[in-house]
Amino acid sequence: MTGAYVAAVALATALAQGNAAFAAGDFGGALIDYRASIAHDGKSFAAYFGAAQAALYANDLRAATEYLDAAQVLADAKQTAPVKILLGEVQSRIRMQQARPISRMASIPMAAVDPLPLFSVQVNGRQAYFMLDTGAPNLIIDPNFAKELGLPMTGGFNGTFAGGKHAEVRDVLVPAFRIGSVTLRNLQSSALPTRPIPFFGHKRVDGIIGTIFLSQFLSTVDYPNRRLVLRPRSASAAFEQSLGAGAATIPFWYVPDHFLLARGSVNALNDQLFLVDSGMAGGGFGPSQETVAAANIGLDEMHTGTGVGGGGAVSIIPFTLDRLCLGTACQANVRGLYTPQGSPLQNFPFKVAGIISHQFLEHFAWTIDFDAMRMVLQGS
Repeated sequence: MTGAYVAAVALATALAQGNAAFAAGDFGGALIDYRASIAHDGKSFAAYFGAAQAALYANDLRAATEYLDAAQVLADAKQTAPVKILLGEVQSRIRMQQARPISRMASIPMAAVDPLPLFSVQVNGRQAYFMLDTGAPNLIIDPNFAKELGLPMTGGFNGTFAGGKHAEVRDVLVPAFRIGSVTLRNLQSSALPTRPIPFFGHKRVDGIIGTIFLSQFLSTVDYPNRRLVLRPRSASAAFEQSLGAGAATIPFWYVPDHFLLARGSVNALNDQLFLVDSGMAGGGFGPSQETVAAANIGLDEMHTGTGVGGGGAVSIIPFTLDRLCLGTACQANVRGLYTPQGSPLQNFPFKVAGIISHQFLEHFAWTIDFDAMRMVLQGS
């Protein structure tokens, strides 16, 4: 066999292994294989693009940029667009890191903690209630509220939500948003109906605070003490050093444009990749169809009901888990909700076992550290 043949086989093997690891949700392993593929050849678009994705998920923006620059040189006409999309995501995250919107800690009380955290905010000086949901991107604002404020809505795309339902999401620029002592300006936001959300009695939900907003800070959703704590991202090192032995620290992946993924276990099914989406009212876990069988989840089909998702009403089947863990943080007897019509998890190009949500997270002060790329759970 010639040296060229051996090199070609090594390249193909490393690339195939990288693709398999990526599809399984092993992004660290995928990055190792993609790097091996690059070392064997250095002219594979797929290897550079795969490495860029894995590096971006780890929030390693320097490495992601280097891989994307190399991929752009090798890209054909069809491959140029996805490279530009990821480069845009890298630049957006860099701007978030450089923004430094606060210089000291802010503590914002929750107007409600159940079934989801709710906050009193001001949008362009007008008081409103916004719900917290890490299944949302930056800010979501109700279209009717946007019209009342005179904010134009542009563009639009078809989003996928709970139960596989779809809804149009439009773009809107929010000139001024204030929560507690923190004011941010000119926030790129999304318009989606929130006022029909029935959770809070006379308190009308005019919008949602999402993950991209939280990524501008060292953010702690402190459920037991009913508050949101926002610190400067520069406080990351001091925060990490202050943690006691009882804190659970979990590495996570930040998948464009706003998804938080981390590993844990459900019942006896170990080492699974979960989407940490805090916005499931009434439940702590939402399994994929495969996980229902693999984790031996007993669905209570006699009590099938209807829930509300971003795309409207969906069928939900309740159940109770024996045990759910995110890293080493565990809870027993967690209530779960299964949506038999479908799930947003199906949209990911890798395997996700389920969604960890409110009735699990509410036992903890949950910190999302985008610099250390770790979640920290402190509490029961």
